[in-house]
Amino acid sequence: MFNLYKKRNKEIANFKITESTAHSKSFEFSSYFKLFAGFALINLYFDFTGTLNGENFMGKCYVQKVVVIGPFVPWYWGRIVFSNGSVLTYFEPRIEILMFEHKIRSILEFYAHSKAQTYIFKNLNIKKFGKKNQRWLITANEGKGKISISLKSYASHKFIFEKIGLFTYIEYLCEVTNISVEGFDIDTKNLGSGFGLIEDARGYIL
Repeated sequence: MFNLYKKRNKEIANFKITESTAHSKSFEFSSYFKLFAGFALINLYFDFTGTLNGENFMGKCYVQKVVVIGPFVPWYWGRIVFSNGSVLTYFEPRIEILMFEHKIRSILEFYAHSKAQTYIFKNLNIKKFGKKNQRWLITANEGKGKISISLKSYASHKFIFEKIGLFTYIEYLCEVTNISVEGFDIDTKNLGSGFGLIEDARGYIL
């Protein structure tokens, strides 16, 4: 039986967190290790209802746990949740040295709520435009399928870590401005609005 959780701040927020509805993505686990380095993560997805700054809200939320064994390296990461319960995630850690760039992993997963099915795309092409309120374009071709998603950021926060090396980690809150999927029977018009968090991390740290 799912326990009832609440997040409450008398003046700002009062949310009730409940188990995901039927056919919604509720659990996610992934790992990638090479030799003695790599990462593993687990995500739990929930529904929520409540108030924020006096306004009523409802939607999706998640809890994430990440374990990293090894140095921090540059990466792109993102998770977008759509109104109909579909979820898009991508991750691309890489090595950058001067003009050399090597993608350690490059993968996008799109969970289509209407199909209760996950579609996987590899070898992403990620582009960032602008200096303020950045826009992002992410594309991928995988066999017969193609996906393209455009994002516009509306808020950001930068973290800087200094130890053995320097690591800059920026989080962006984004909304989807356009998405298209070819080669699969997915009606993107029924996805509804899409919002999420994406990350742009650069540098190295031990």
